[in-house]
Amino acid sequence: MVTEAPASDRKTRSRVSYPDMVFTLGLGMMILFLPLSETLKNVGYAVALVGWIVKRGVKRDFSIRMTSFGVALCLYLLTSLLSAAFAVDQREGLRGAWDVFFPLSLFVIIVNDVETLPKIRLCLRLFIISTAIGVAWGLFDNLDKIWRPLPAYP
Repeated sequence: MVTEAPASDRKTRSRVSYPDMVFTLGLGMMILFLPLSETLKNVGYAVALVGWIVKRGVKRDFSIRMTSFGVALCLYLLTSLLSAAFAVDQREGLRGAWDVFFPLSLFVIIVNDVETLPKIRLCLRLFIISTAIGVAWGLFDNLDKIWRPLPAYP
């Protein structure tokens, strides 16, 4: 027997759909532009992160699942922050910590919110498409240099 969800649950679900859509759009944008543009990749990451935080806030679900790999990444982030604190050039140290924080936060976001089979398939398809675009771009760029005649110098 299927029961209908209470009105308050339906109301929360409709409020969650917009942040979830923003999260999915940002994640898709980030994955698609991964090999093509650092700026667009970071914009997609920021959109996905904001969508994820708003979605969690609307649902009032602040629990985060963590795997053993995620714990290892957290320890690596901690050592990177510790290293940045005692670095000679702290700005470069913080850039190194950011290079660890980015994949860690992306891992936590994906583990916690990419749960349905359609979302997993979407992410995999976008990874395949972005990889194909990056490979085609790289081949074209390298083959263009080979086929272009060298300039004649007098």
